[in-house]
Amino acid sequence: MGDRLILNNGSHRSFTLREMGVTRAPAVIQHVSSREELQFVVPSDVVKDPDRYLKHPRPSVMKDYFNPKLRKVIPSHRRIKQVMVN
Repeated sequence: MGDRLILNNGSHRSFTLREMGVTRAPAVIQHVSSREELQFVVPSDVVKDPDRYLKHPRPSVMKDYFNPKLRKVIPSHRRIKQVMVN
């Protein structure tokens, strides 16, 4: 909307691709022309506080995930879980 793009779905995939060195990936872009249309396209967080995403002078961006001052990698043990449904 306006001059902003909001990643609606796929932040984990985007992060993983970028970490692997991929800088371009296909995407579907939905154009929203009014705030009334937001409720049909974006997550509820954006609908509740659209100015935080659309007007804030410095919203969070994908490159923030790679800034060591803004993120912390926490090692954890891999766990395997199995769920059986009858």
